[in-house]
Amino acid sequence: MTDLIPVSFGNMFGWATLEVRILGRTVVGITKIEYKFTGDKGPVFGKGRRPIGTGRGNITPSGMMTLTQEELQALRELAVLAGYRGDITRIPAFDGIVRGTRNEGGQSFVHRLVAVEFMEDGLTANQNDLSLPQDIPLLIGDILFG
Repeated sequence: MTDLIPVSFGNMFGWATLEVRILGRTVVGITKIEYKFTGDKGPVFGKGRRPIGTGRGNITPSGMMTLTQEELQALRELAVLAGYRGDITRIPAFDGIVRGTRNEGGQSFVHRLVAVEFMEDGLTANQNDLSLPQDIPLLIGDILFG
């Protein structure tokens, strides 16, 4: 029988050490980022009533980010300068970088979001809001975990 050895990871990855870069700058007004792959998988049937294997289909990346109203306004101003009348959904596809660091100068990860586009823009506000975070769905072409 093998003895269990306790594992200590030390400083953990966390929000405070996460950096998100899009359109050539670090996003400071971000409160959430989420991205993932969803793959089509399912049983393949042949003779009889039970599956004879597993089939795999398309992989669909998706994501969203929550931005402060100030950060979103900065993106809208960029869209004005680019001639898109402030419509961030018209900003052409861009790559994004998500970088996390565990320790100063220690272990890190870099994820590349390829061909990202903003899917929506708008405003949600409630009485007594101290800030106005907005959820922005993302169209993502690919995610490179590396």
